[in-house]
Amino acid sequence: MRDEMQPEMQQNTAEQVGQPTEQIELPVENPAAEPERQPERARERVDVAAYQLPDPIQVRSITVRRGRIVYDVVVADPAFRYTTPKLAAFATRQYPDLPLHACVNNVGTAFGSVIESTSVPHMLEHLAIDIQTRNASAAADTFVGTTEWLDERAGIARVEMSFKDDLEALKSFNEATRFLNTAVITCLS
Repeated sequence: MRDEMQPEMQQNTAEQVGQPTEQIELPVENPAAEPERQPERARERVDVAAYQLPDPIQVRSITVRRGRIVYDVVVADPAFRYTTPKLAAFATRQYPDLPLHACVNNVGTAFGSVIESTSVPHMLEHLAIDIQTRNASAAADTFVGTTEWLDERAGIARVEMSFKDDLEALKSFNEATRFLNTAVITCLS
């Protein structure tokens, strides 16, 4: 029976999902052995990464252009594509200036007017800008961005963001993506 299960377990290896492989050993009991004469437990290798779920927000491409960086992101699960009041509250506890960001939208002039019901990629844009602003060398640095769905049904969006230092912008976007992936799982699952 173990031989029949092995091919199924190998279909989702860590190498296929782009994550490092981590092996752990789990005990496997022999049900046919008598309890008093049962040998020491055998060990079977299990690929732990095969059981890890992918991040809700995945960056598919990054293009560095003069003065701005373009990120194509995918939010594959429709349940994770839009913010909620719970997600907005979670994000503003860590980033209290988010609602104050200038934002061109259909409701008001600040991101706070849409923060509870906008696309998750739009929140990602504002988080990355907020982080980049915190890390800016000059207090007067101003950053702008845009977000648009390329294919809303497939969850593919484009986020563009200006920068003064491309490495700081990349670092800010990575930090924003990590934070928002955690926030989405915590608040929308």
